[in-house]
Amino acid sequence: MTVRISGEFRDDVKNGLVTESALPGYAVDDETARAFADGIKQRSEEISLQPGQNELWIVFVGTHGSGNQKNDRNLPKITITPVNG
Repeated sequence: MTVRISGEFRDDVKNGLVTESALPGYAVDDETARAFADGIKQRSEEISLQPGQNELWIVFVGTHGSGNQKNDRNLPKITITPVNG
């Protein structure tokens, strides 16, 4: 199954941390997380899930605003949209 994941960061737009409220999520592993920013333009927003897979590390990517503090420590509202079955 292939999905797209997005996060809703409306409160972080209000305090200036990011400039858009809906940010795409990208699946990463420990090795990928280190070099993620360098390769972001080459990454796909479509995430392939394997049968029996029960965990993902997701990085949400957006443009930094004028603020430097996250609104809270809670996870954003996360939407998972199937691309194909």
